[in-house]
Amino acid sequence: MSTHNRKYTHIDLEYIYEMADGENDFAASILNECLLKMPQILDDLTIAISEGNYEDINYAAHKLKSTFGYLGVGELTMLMIEIEQACRIKHGLPWIAASLEKITTVYELAKTELDEELKILQQ
Repeated sequence: MSTHNRKYTHIDLEYIYEMADGENDFAASILNECLLKMPQILDDLTIAISEGNYEDINYAAHKLKSTFGYLGVGELTMLMIEIEQACRIKHGLPWIAASLEKITTVYELAKTELDEELKILQQ
């Protein structure tokens, strides 16, 4: 049975724990994999924004949307959907660029909570 009963501000791990079906090692491996991948995807997004490359922004936003969705970072999941929509019509680069600060800030807060959860799972 899962030990998940903690409430966080920026993440909701219910989906992860549902997938893990009580296997805390599996839940920990999912969280760890997400934490390992996120910095590179965020870097890819930053570079794509600086280059004004809507296709690459869309690709990074899509990957982030999935990962934020798994981790229950609803605020950023919704933002990624909006960014994907803007990229499809190749519009809104200044807004997308301005959103990068929010993405980074909320991700760092979520990462702190994920690190905390991971430490608990690995005890």
